[in-house]
Amino acid sequence: MKWDPFKKGAPSTQPVEDDDDCEFCRSPWWFVTPCKVIVTQCVARQIDLIDVADALQRHLRCDWGVVETGQWKANDSALSKSGRLLSMYQDRCGHKFWIITDLGRNLTEVFTDPF
Repeated sequence: MKWDPFKKGAPSTQPVEDDDDCEFCRSPWWFVTPCKVIVTQCVARQIDLIDVADALQRHLRCDWGVVETGQWKANDSALSKSGRLLSMYQDRCGHKFWIITDLGRNLTEVFTDPF
């Protein structure tokens, strides 16, 4: 099964425990468990969704993008404590966008303005 992050019912929109047939979710190279992903309207309008999909894959593999060293270390530490994860990426045109995974690893949001 090939993963399509924008297909209705794709693994990224299903709880992991409910999708036993999902090769994507069982993949051994994910460090952050895939969960429900929300892409804000601003991201959908401004950022190429291919760039969003690439960034989500990087985020799930603990590549935090272009965050500062302190945030990178905080994310690495949060992995063992189930803390919040924040990463930042740039699309092909140089537009910045952020990905945040909540404390319980139930929700990941992609947005263009972190504050």
